[in-house]
Amino acid sequence: MSDAAARATPAGAASPTLGVGVLFAVVVAALVRVPFLFGYGIDDDEFYTLRNAETLLATPTPDAVSHFPLSFAATRACIEWFGLGQFGLRLVPVVTGVLAVWALARVGRRVVGERAGVSAALVLALWPWHQYYSGLARYYAPLFLAAIFVLDASWRVIERKEWKALPLGLVALGLGSLVHPSLPLSLGGAVGLRGARRKRGMSLTRPLLAILAVGVVFVTVASLAPEDSPIKRVLSGAGGHGYDAARLGFGLAFNVTTVVFALAAIGAVAIARRAPAAFVFLVSATALPLVTLIALTLVGSEVQPRYAMAGMPALVLLAGVGLDALVPVARARLATASACLLPLVPGVISHLADGDRHPVPQVARALATRVDARDLLIAEGHSLLLATLYGAERHPRAGEGEPPFPRYVGEWPPTPDVLAVIDQFRPGAWFVVPENLFASPRENELAAVEWLRSRAIVADRIGESRLDYHRNGVILLHVPRGGRG
Repeated sequence: MSDAAARATPAGAASPTLGVGVLFAVVVAALVRVPFLFGYGIDDDEFYTLRNAETLLATPTPDAVSHFPLSFAATRACIEWFGLGQFGLRLVPVVTGVLAVWALARVGRRVVGERAGVSAALVLALWPWHQYYSGLARYYAPLFLAAIFVLDASWRVIERKEWKALPLGLVALGLGSLVHPSLPLSLGGAVGLRGARRKRGMSLTRPLLAILAVGVVFVTVASLAPEDSPIKRVLSGAGGHGYDAARLGFGLAFNVTTVVFALAAIGAVAIARRAPAAFVFLVSATALPLVTLIALTLVGSEVQPRYAMAGMPALVLLAGVGLDALVPVARARLATASACLLPLVPGVISHLADGDRHPVPQVARALATRVDARDLLIAEGHSLLLATLYGAERHPRAGEGEPPFPRYVGEWPPTPDVLAVIDQFRPGAWFVVPENLFASPRENELAAVEWLRSRAIVADRIGESRLDYHRNGVILLHVPRGGRG
């Protein structure tokens, strides 16, 4: 098949060569994702997924479970079948992560051409951000997959008038929204394409204005929503700390990676004249989540870069177009493609080396010989630490799971009241904090950090401090009983 034919192949029969390319991408994706099923410590976020899955049918139902229950329901089914452990906990994200590579190639074949779709699948297979969330028991790998199906249905219905794709799109939209409330932002491509002028060389002005209008509506709804609404729950920072506009930008740049952004920019330029409808569609699909998140930071809401995941399938498709545009100009296509994707490999290896996880088992062993019933313990990820110390079984036998120590366990950073109690009554207090805490504390940690500087001593350093993941090393600090360190 010629290069031109391969690029423009419609949804008919796939070329055998490119079919092998899709299979290769899926195999690579599996090789760098499946290992998460059989090892690696459980992340603190994963512990909350486990607890929410276990309390799926509890009364009253936890807020997170009632607002986006699908991930927790699927996780509960897996851990009931396979037992507590990494395999059952991560099976859903790993499977959806690998399946997304195949699905993106299929959608790319319709929207940007067969070869660009295969190129996008290769980018996705080695994209560290997606690989990380494919091995983490959270929402974002299933969210990405649902966004691909919404993207596909939007294109087929609006551009090709294939109304048979509408039910699939609605199902994906409904189920994806039960995974995470940011999924409707994947409709950016539909909004943009609908607002565009239907002629070659169509302008982005109208689509982007439409995107801006939808973003304003979303921000308004989010701002006026009740405190217990799903949107407010996500944006409130109740389960973590969000970013302002500047940190959001840096977070996206770091996680999405410069390589993917650069390939997407090249792809956007390459496809603008050749397929203006696809250009408008993909740029709009990428833009809506980003515009909305930036707008939310400007009105004071805290957001995370990962909330933009609903628009990432379109960005990766543009990156696939960019990779495809670069490869034909070189004599050695494989070498050129490898050179473009090689910068993604260190991130993939870094995640496989352990990822951004505290050495919780080592910390638990260190504490077990030092803390007694009179002490206080403040730890980042305290719930996971307690589960490691005392067991995470849902139905412990009589006498099991009751901690002999400490007197109080709380999450880092401690509240001013907790620090005041330590100052007044002088119990022994232990703190488990990231190794880089004193170098780069967050705003909400500043007061506690200054308090520790004047009172605590370093009892131990646990875990390996790595250039790629500072959280893999932690400090064990001690404020001795009866006085300062």
